[in-house]
Amino acid sequence: MFKRANLQLTYDVSNEEKKSAEKALLIFDECTKNLNISKIYLNKMKNPFKGDSQDVNNASINPNQMKKQRAALWRFRDKAIENFNEFKVSSFKAVNSLSPFSSDTQTIEDSRAFMNSIDELENVVNEFADLFSDLENAELSKQLVEKIEQIQPKCDAIEDMVNSQIKDHIQKNIQGDDWLNRTSNTFKLEVESKLPKILQLNNQRQEALNDIVKEKKK
Repeated sequence: MFKRANLQLTYDVSNEEKKSAEKALLIFDECTKNLNISKIYLNKMKNPFKGDSQDVNNASINPNQMKKQRAALWRFRDKAIENFNEFKVSSFKAVNSLSPFSSDTQTIEDSRAFMNSIDELENVVNEFADLFSDLENAELSKQLVEKIEQIQPKCDAIEDMVNSQIKDHIQKNIQGDDWLNRTSNTFKLEVESKLPKILQLNNQRQEALNDIVKEKKK
């Protein structure tokens, strides 16, 4: 999982920026949707290559089958690449959606980490695509499964970073959408005070003591 320092927002958030934050959240949702499409497709692809030694009807594809089915395999490869390219396009749109918050140090750190993770994922996807250049490779099925299993956790890490870091920061520190506000909006409640109850009671008691002291001085 990607880690980051707990940095604070360094500027006041305008209404215009809050609108931009809402747009950014939608774009990041589309981005993770495309990422999941890519991951699910690869997972479905993995099954016939992985096979099951206990199931004769689900055996791993051998080199002879690879050559006979090369057209289907190339289509399979091309679709996988197409899916990841769509994700990459949406990921760049997502990064660009953060540009209104360029003076916020935490957003800058998140953007850099996100882009670095995309580069790492792209490298492994390219390695996966290169494997199809030699369909006579006796180890091809094994290598494809290994490469897919390297790609999947990278997809999971990116999705986790988007949800637990980028979107969380936007909602809490730019939109100001903390738990109390979300509850209030959901149930149409008016929040009288954001102070914890114990502090409210302490303040009330202190005010009462101050009144008593004033009365004694009279």
